[in-house]
Amino acid sequence: DELRRASLSDHPHIQKAIIKRKPVLLNDTMKAHLTPAEKTVVESRKLRSLIYFPFVQEDRVLGVLILGNRNKSRKFTTHQRDLGQTVANQLSVAIQNTRLHADLKNNNENLERLVKQRTKELEKTNRVLRDMNLELIDKSHTVLKQKEELEASLENLKSVQLKLIQAERMASLGVLTAGVAHEINNPLNFIMGSYL
Repeated sequence: DELRRASLSDHPHIQKAIIKRKPVLLNDTMKAHLTPAEKTVVESRKLRSLIYFPFVQEDRVLGVLILGNRNKSRKFTTHQRDLGQTVANQLSVAIQNTRLHADLKNNNENLERLVKQRTKELEKTNRVLRDMNLELIDKSHTVLKQKEELEASLENLKSVQLKLIQAERMASLGVLTAGVAHEINNPLNFIMGSYL
């Protein structure tokens, strides 16, 4: 684990590969200038030749692939360097795809959580609206019933009003008739009384 994570200040060859975004070659570690941290790695693994390949993805360096030869120095050919860089490029794509896949998975989980949360909110709102709708339907039935009752009362009042008007007319006619009869009867009674 100590060799997997290294401080860049202790490993200038890794730092150089990252900055230049190109492979860095050490054909012979015995002749190269190495920091104490680099010497520890070289000696523990008995490395004689090293090549550092940066994992470049778009504008970022994701890491560095370090390949080495043990016990004997070696000069890497152009083909070997190109092949190593191709492998590093493929690894950078794999790393990026893994990160994208993890991001996609997290985004899907977040989206599912948000959908569930929003669904619960909508179900609650739907229940409230359904209850309000039922209440409005009940009130609507009550209003319709009251309207029918009021219409029936209005018709009844109109009928009673017509009867009252008719009765009033009849009463007025009766009074008029009685007055006319009285006016006719008085002179008749006088005339009849004189003949008798």
